[in-house]
Amino acid sequence: MEICKPQVNFQASTGATRVDAENSIAALGSVSVSKVMYDSGSISSNVISQQFRTLALKEQLDNQAEGIALSGYLTLLELSKNQKIESIYDAGLKKGEPLIEQIDNISTSGIADKTMILKAKKEYSELLIGSIRAKAATKNEEVNFRNIFQGENIPKLDLMKPLKVENLNILIKKMKNYHPSIKSQNLIIESLQEALKSTIAKKNPNITLRAGVNAPADNPIDDGSANLGFLVNYIYNDGGRIESQIKNIEAQIKSSIKQKEDILRNLETQLNLSYENYNGLLNAKKELTELVKILKETSDTSKAQLVSGRAKIQDVLNNELDLARKEIELISVDTQLIS
Repeated sequence: MEICKPQVNFQASTGATRVDAENSIAALGSVSVSKVMYDSGSISSNVISQQFRTLALKEQLDNQAEGIALSGYLTLLELSKNQKIESIYDAGLKKGEPLIEQIDNISTSGIADKTMILKAKKEYSELLIGSIRAKAATKNEEVNFRNIFQGENIPKLDLMKPLKVENLNILIKKMKNYHPSIKSQNLIIESLQEALKSTIAKKNPNITLRAGVNAPADNPIDDGSANLGFLVNYIYNDGGRIESQIKNIEAQIKSSIKQKEDILRNLETQLNLSYENYNGLLNAKKELTELVKILKETSDTSKAQLVSGRAKIQDVLNNELDLARKEIELISVDTQLIS
Protein backbone atom coordinates (compact mmCIF):
# COMPACT_ATOMS: atom_id res chain seq x y z
CA MET A 1 0.00 0.00 0.00
CA GLU A 2 1.36 3.43 -1.01
CA ILE A 3 0.83 4.97 2.42
CA CYS A 4 3.13 2.35 4.04
CA LYS A 5 6.01 3.18 1.71
CA PRO A 6 8.76 5.61 2.79
CA GLN A 7 7.87 9.29 2.51
CA VAL A 8 10.67 11.31 0.86
CA ASN A 9 10.88 15.13 0.99
CA PHE A 10 13.38 17.34 -0.80
CA GLN A 11 13.95 21.03 -0.12
CA ALA A 12 16.31 23.53 -1.67
CA SER A 13 16.92 27.18 -0.82
CA THR A 14 19.22 29.90 -2.10
CA GLY A 15 20.00 33.47 -1.20
CA ALA A 16 22.59 36.23 -1.09
CA THR A 17 24.45 37.75 1.88
CA ARG A 18 26.65 40.85 2.24
CA VAL A 19 29.38 40.88 4.89
CA ASP A 20 32.20 43.47 5.12
CA ALA A 21 31.31 44.95 1.74
CA GLU A 22 31.48 41.55 0.11
CA ASN A 23 28.52 39.82 -1.54
CA SER A 24 28.16 36.06 -1.52
CA ILE A 25 25.55 33.63 -2.79
CA ALA A 26 24.70 30.55 -0.79
CA ALA A 27 22.50 27.52 -1.52
CA LEU A 28 21.31 24.73 0.74
CA GLY A 29 19.70 21.42 -0.05
CA SER A 30 18.08 18.91 2.28
CA VAL A 31 16.55 15.46 1.91
CA SER A 32 14.46 13.78 4.58
CA VAL A 33 13.02 10.26 4.67
CA SER A 34 10.43 8.90 7.08
CA LYS A 35 8.74 5.53 7.32
CA VAL A 36 6.24 4.18 9.83
CA MET A 37 7.83 0.98 11.13
CA TYR A 38 5.08 -0.07 13.52
CA ASP A 39 1.57 1.27 14.21
CA SER A 40 -0.35 -1.86 15.32
CA GLY A 41 -1.86 -2.11 11.82
CA SER A 42 -3.72 1.20 12.08
CA ILE A 43 -2.78 2.45 8.59
CA SER A 44 -3.38 -0.92 6.91
CA SER A 45 -6.80 -1.31 8.52
CA ASN A 46 -7.77 2.21 7.46
CA VAL A 47 -6.78 1.50 3.85
CA ILE A 48 -8.71 -1.80 3.84
CA SER A 49 -11.71 0.00 5.32
CA GLN A 50 -11.73 2.47 2.42
CA GLN A 51 -11.37 -0.37 -0.10
CA PHE A 52 -14.45 -2.09 1.35
CA ARG A 53 -16.33 1.20 1.24
CA THR A 54 -15.43 1.61 -2.44
CA LEU A 55 -16.64 -1.93 -3.22
CA ALA A 56 -19.90 -1.21 -1.37
CA LEU A 57 -20.48 1.85 -3.56
CA LYS A 58 -19.77 -0.25 -6.65
CA GLU A 59 -22.43 -2.77 -5.56
CA GLN A 60 -24.90 0.07 -5.11
CA LEU A 61 -24.13 1.35 -8.62
CA ASP A 62 -24.52 -2.17 -10.00
CA ASN A 63 -27.90 -2.39 -8.26
CA GLN A 64 -29.01 0.85 -9.92
CA ALA A 65 -27.79 -0.44 -13.30
CA GLU A 66 -29.78 -3.65 -12.79
CA GLY A 67 -32.84 -1.54 -11.97
CA ILE A 68 -32.47 0.32 -15.28
CA ALA A 69 -32.02 -2.98 -17.15
CA LEU A 70 -35.12 -4.40 -15.41
CA SER A 71 -37.11 -1.34 -16.46
CA GLY A 72 -36.13 -1.97 -20.08
CA TYR A 73 -36.99 -5.67 -19.75
CA LEU A 74 -40.45 -4.92 -18.31
CA THR A 75 -41.08 -2.40 -21.09
CA LEU A 76 -40.33 -5.06 -23.71
CA LEU A 77 -42.53 -7.49 -21.82
CA GLU A 78 -45.49 -5.11 -21.68
CA LEU A 79 -45.06 -4.22 -25.35
CA SER A 80 -45.04 -7.87 -26.40
CA LYS A 81 -48.11 -8.57 -24.22
CA ASN A 82 -50.13 -5.69 -25.69
CA GLN A 83 -49.10 -6.60 -29.23
CA LYS A 84 -50.38 -10.12 -28.62
CA ILE A 85 -53.65 -8.89 -27.10
CA GLU A 86 -54.15 -6.56 -30.05
CA SER A 87 -53.64 -9.45 -32.47
CA ILE A 88 -56.24 -11.55 -30.58
CA TYR A 89 -58.88 -8.83 -30.92
CA ASP A 90 -57.96 -8.28 -34.57
CA ALA A 91 -58.47 -12.00 -35.23
CA GLY A 92 -61.84 -11.92 -33.45
CA LEU A 93 -62.99 -8.90 -35.43
CA LYS A 94 -61.85 -10.49 -38.69
CA LYS A 95 -64.00 -13.54 -37.92
CA GLY A 96 -66.92 -11.36 -36.83
CA GLU A 97 -67.06 -8.99 -39.81
CA PRO A 98 -68.76 -11.49 -42.22
CA LEU A 99 -71.30 -12.33 -39.50
CA ILE A 100 -72.15 -8.65 -38.98
CA GLU A 101 -72.66 -8.31 -42.75
CA GLN A 102 -75.08 -11.24 -42.59
CA ILE A 103 -76.92 -9.55 -39.70
CA ASP A 104 -77.24 -6.33 -41.70
CA ASN A 105 -78.68 -8.26 -44.65
CA ILE A 106 -81.10 -10.15 -42.40
CA SER A 107 -82.11 -6.93 -40.66
CA THR A 108 -82.83 -5.27 -44.03
CA SER A 109 -85.02 -8.18 -45.11
CA GLY A 110 -87.09 -7.83 -41.93
CA ILE A 111 -87.27 -11.57 -41.21
CA ALA A 112 -84.98 -11.65 -38.16
CA ASP A 113 -85.72 -11.28 -34.49
CA LYS A 114 -84.70 -7.76 -33.42
CA THR A 115 -83.48 -9.03 -30.03
CA MET A 116 -81.13 -11.46 -31.77
CA ILE A 117 -79.76 -8.69 -33.96
CA LEU A 118 -79.13 -6.37 -31.02
CA LYS A 119 -77.39 -9.10 -29.01
CA ALA A 120 -75.13 -9.97 -31.93
CA LYS A 121 -74.22 -6.32 -32.50
CA LYS A 122 -73.56 -5.95 -28.76
CA GLU A 123 -71.07 -8.84 -28.81
CA TYR A 124 -69.34 -7.42 -31.87
CA SER A 125 -69.21 -3.95 -30.30
CA GLU A 126 -67.50 -5.40 -27.22
CA LEU A 127 -64.88 -6.97 -29.47
CA LEU A 128 -64.43 -3.64 -31.24
CA ILE A 129 -64.10 -1.71 -27.95
CA GLY A 130 -61.56 -4.27 -26.68
CA SER A 131 -59.57 -3.86 -29.88
CA ILE A 132 -59.53 -0.05 -29.57
CA ARG A 133 -58.33 -0.29 -25.95
CA ALA A 134 -55.66 -2.81 -26.90
CA LYS A 135 -54.35 -0.55 -29.67
CA ALA A 136 -54.24 2.40 -27.25
CA ALA A 137 -52.34 0.31 -24.68
CA THR A 138 -49.87 -0.76 -27.38
CA LYS A 139 -49.30 2.87 -28.38
CA ASN A 140 -48.59 3.78 -24.74
CA GLU A 141 -46.01 1.02 -24.45
CA GLU A 142 -44.43 2.12 -27.73
CA VAL A 143 -43.92 5.58 -26.15
CA ASN A 144 -42.23 3.90 -23.15
CA PHE A 145 -40.11 1.82 -25.51
CA ARG A 146 -38.88 4.89 -27.40
CA ASN A 147 -38.10 6.63 -24.12
CA ILE A 148 -35.79 3.79 -23.01
CA PHE A 149 -34.50 2.50 -26.37
CA GLN A 150 -34.00 5.83 -28.10
CA GLY A 151 -33.49 5.70 -31.85
CA GLU A 152 -34.67 2.08 -32.13
CA ASN A 153 -37.57 1.00 -34.35
CA ILE A 154 -40.61 -0.58 -32.73
CA PRO A 155 -40.08 -4.36 -32.98
CA LYS A 156 -42.67 -7.07 -33.39
CA LEU A 157 -42.17 -9.23 -30.33
CA ASP A 158 -43.17 -12.74 -29.31
CA LEU A 159 -44.04 -13.52 -25.72
CA MET A 160 -41.17 -15.08 -23.82
CA LYS A 161 -41.59 -18.41 -22.11
CA PRO A 162 -42.37 -18.37 -18.37
CA LEU A 163 -39.40 -18.81 -16.07
CA LYS A 164 -38.73 -22.09 -14.29
CA VAL A 165 -38.35 -21.31 -10.60
CA GLU A 166 -36.21 -23.40 -8.24
CA ASN A 167 -36.99 -24.57 -4.72
CA LEU A 168 -37.78 -21.70 -2.34
CA ASN A 169 -34.92 -22.56 0.06
CA ILE A 170 -32.43 -22.50 -2.83
CA LEU A 171 -33.76 -19.11 -3.93
CA ILE A 172 -33.41 -17.70 -0.40
CA LYS A 173 -29.83 -18.97 -0.18
CA LYS A 174 -28.93 -17.40 -3.55
CA MET A 175 -30.60 -14.15 -2.54
CA LYS A 176 -28.53 -13.92 0.65
CA ASN A 177 -25.31 -14.56 -1.28
CA TYR A 178 -25.84 -12.53 -4.42
CA HIS A 179 -28.44 -9.80 -3.90
CA PRO A 180 -26.64 -6.43 -4.45
CA SER A 181 -28.29 -4.82 -1.41
CA ILE A 182 -27.04 -7.61 0.88
CA LYS A 183 -23.56 -7.61 -0.68
CA SER A 184 -23.34 -3.84 -0.32
CA GLN A 185 -24.44 -3.96 3.32
CA ASN A 186 -21.93 -6.73 4.10
CA LEU A 187 -19.14 -4.61 2.63
CA ILE A 188 -20.23 -1.57 4.65
CA ILE A 189 -20.10 -3.68 7.83
CA GLU A 190 -16.64 -5.00 6.93
CA SER A 191 -15.48 -1.44 6.21
CA LEU A 192 -16.67 -0.27 9.62
CA GLN A 193 -15.01 -3.25 11.34
CA GLU A 194 -11.67 -2.36 9.73
CA ALA A 195 -12.18 1.29 10.67
CA LEU A 196 -12.75 0.14 14.26
CA LYS A 197 -9.49 -1.85 14.21
CA SER A 198 -7.65 1.19 12.85
CA THR A 199 -9.06 3.48 15.54
CA ILE A 200 -8.32 1.05 18.39
CA ALA A 201 -4.74 0.69 17.12
CA LYS A 202 -4.23 4.44 17.56
CA LYS A 203 -4.25 3.87 21.32
CA ASN A 204 -0.96 1.93 20.98
CA PRO A 205 2.52 3.45 20.46
CA ASN A 206 3.74 3.86 16.90
CA ILE A 207 7.37 3.90 15.77
CA THR A 208 8.66 5.94 12.85
CA LEU A 209 12.12 5.84 11.27
CA ARG A 210 13.40 9.26 10.28
CA ALA A 211 16.58 10.21 8.41
CA GLY A 212 17.78 13.44 6.87
CA VAL A 213 20.73 15.07 5.08
CA ASN A 214 21.48 18.82 4.92
CA ALA A 215 24.22 20.04 2.61
CA PRO A 216 25.24 23.49 1.37
CA ALA A 217 26.15 23.95 -2.26
CA ASP A 218 29.59 25.18 -1.26
CA ASN A 219 31.68 22.36 0.20
CA PRO A 220 28.77 19.96 0.93
CA ILE A 221 30.98 17.11 2.18
CA ASP A 222 32.78 19.04 4.90
CA ASP A 223 29.89 21.29 5.91
CA GLY A 224 27.01 18.85 5.38
CA SER A 225 25.20 17.05 8.17
CA ALA A 226 23.09 13.93 8.47
CA ASN A 227 20.82 12.41 11.08
CA LEU A 228 19.08 9.07 11.65
CA GLY A 229 16.75 8.04 14.42
CA PHE A 230 13.51 6.54 15.59
CA LEU A 231 10.52 8.50 16.79
CA VAL A 232 8.21 6.79 19.29
CA ASN A 233 4.80 8.40 19.62
CA TYR A 234 2.27 7.46 22.29
CA ILE A 235 -0.91 9.35 23.08
CA TYR A 236 -1.14 9.30 26.85
CA ASN A 237 -4.32 11.35 27.13
CA ASP A 238 -6.36 12.86 24.31
CA GLY A 239 -9.34 13.88 26.40
CA GLY A 240 -11.38 10.82 25.33
CA ARG A 241 -11.31 11.59 21.59
CA ILE A 242 -10.28 8.10 20.48
CA GLU A 243 -12.69 6.40 22.88
CA SER A 244 -15.49 8.56 21.52
CA GLN A 245 -14.56 7.56 17.94
CA ILE A 246 -14.54 3.88 18.93
CA LYS A 247 -18.01 4.10 20.49
CA ASN A 248 -19.32 5.94 17.44
CA ILE A 249 -18.01 3.27 15.03
CA GLU A 250 -19.36 0.47 17.25
CA ALA A 251 -22.79 2.14 17.14
CA GLN A 252 -22.54 2.37 13.32
CA ILE A 253 -21.69 -1.35 13.12
CA LYS A 254 -24.73 -2.28 15.24
CA SER A 255 -26.94 -0.02 13.14
CA SER A 256 -25.60 -1.50 9.88
CA ILE A 257 -26.16 -5.06 11.12
CA LYS A 258 -29.75 -4.10 12.04
CA GLN A 259 -30.23 -2.59 8.57
CA LYS A 260 -28.94 -5.81 7.00
CA GLU A 261 -31.40 -7.86 9.08
CA ASP A 262 -34.26 -5.55 7.99
CA ILE A 263 -33.23 -5.83 4.34
CA LEU A 264 -33.05 -9.62 4.61
CA ARG A 265 -36.43 -9.83 6.31
CA ASN A 266 -38.10 -7.61 3.69
CA LEU A 267 -36.49 -9.49 0.80
CA GLU A 268 -37.49 -12.86 2.24
CA THR A 269 -41.07 -11.63 2.68
CA GLN A 270 -41.17 -10.40 -0.92
CA LEU A 271 -39.64 -13.65 -2.15
CA ASN A 272 -42.15 -15.77 -0.21
CA LEU A 273 -45.06 -13.75 -1.58
CA SER A 274 -43.67 -13.94 -5.12
CA TYR A 275 -43.13 -17.68 -4.79
CA GLU A 276 -46.69 -18.28 -3.59
CA ASN A 277 -48.01 -16.02 -6.34
CA TYR A 278 -45.91 -17.93 -8.89
CA ASN A 279 -47.38 -21.27 -7.83
CA GLY A 280 -50.88 -19.81 -7.94
CA LEU A 281 -50.24 -18.46 -11.44
CA LEU A 282 -48.98 -21.86 -12.59
CA ASN A 283 -52.27 -23.44 -11.48
CA ALA A 284 -54.24 -20.63 -13.14
CA LYS A 285 -52.26 -21.10 -16.36
CA LYS A 286 -53.04 -24.83 -16.37
CA GLU A 287 -56.77 -24.23 -15.92
CA LEU A 288 -56.90 -21.38 -18.43
CA THR A 289 -55.02 -23.41 -21.03
CA GLU A 290 -57.65 -26.14 -20.76
CA LEU A 291 -60.47 -23.58 -20.85
CA VAL A 292 -59.07 -21.87 -23.96
CA LYS A 293 -58.86 -25.25 -25.65
CA ILE A 294 -62.52 -25.94 -24.82
CA LEU A 295 -63.60 -22.46 -25.98
CA LYS A 296 -61.78 -22.91 -29.30
CA GLU A 297 -63.63 -26.17 -29.87
CA THR A 298 -66.91 -24.48 -28.86
CA SER A 299 -66.23 -21.59 -31.26
CA ASP A 300 -65.43 -23.95 -34.15
CA THR A 301 -68.54 -26.02 -33.40
CA SER A 302 -70.86 -23.02 -33.25
CA LYS A 303 -69.53 -21.73 -36.59
CA ALA A 304 -70.17 -25.12 -38.16
CA GLN A 305 -73.66 -25.22 -36.66
CA LEU A 306 -74.37 -21.71 -37.96
CA VAL A 307 -74.12 -23.04 -41.49
CA SER A 308 -76.71 -25.73 -40.79
CA GLY A 309 -78.96 -23.33 -38.90
CA ARG A 310 -78.50 -24.94 -35.49
CA ALA A 311 -76.68 -21.91 -34.01
CA LYS A 312 -77.37 -18.18 -33.98
CA ILE A 313 -75.02 -15.46 -35.08
CA GLN A 314 -74.99 -13.86 -31.64
CA ASP A 315 -73.91 -17.24 -30.20
CA VAL A 316 -70.95 -17.39 -32.58
CA LEU A 317 -69.94 -13.81 -31.71
CA ASN A 318 -70.39 -14.47 -28.00
CA ASN A 319 -68.11 -17.52 -28.27
CA GLU A 320 -65.47 -15.44 -30.07
CA LEU A 321 -65.69 -12.79 -27.36
CA ASP A 322 -65.38 -15.38 -24.57
CA LEU A 323 -62.41 -16.97 -26.33
CA ALA A 324 -60.67 -13.61 -26.77
CA ARG A 325 -61.18 -12.74 -23.10
CA LYS A 326 -59.75 -16.02 -21.86
CA GLU A 327 -56.82 -15.89 -24.28
CA ILE A 328 -56.04 -12.43 -22.94
CA GLU A 329 -56.27 -13.72 -19.36
CA LEU A 330 -53.83 -16.48 -20.32
CA ILE A 331 -51.43 -13.90 -21.81
CA SER A 332 -51.65 -11.83 -18.62
CA VAL A 333 -50.84 -14.91 -16.53
CA ASP A 334 -47.85 -15.75 -18.76
CA THR A 335 -46.63 -12.16 -18.45
CA GLN A 336 -46.83 -12.27 -14.67
CA LEU A 337 -44.93 -15.57 -14.65
CA ILE A 338 -42.16 -14.00 -16.71
CA SER A 339 -41.96 -10.78 -14.71
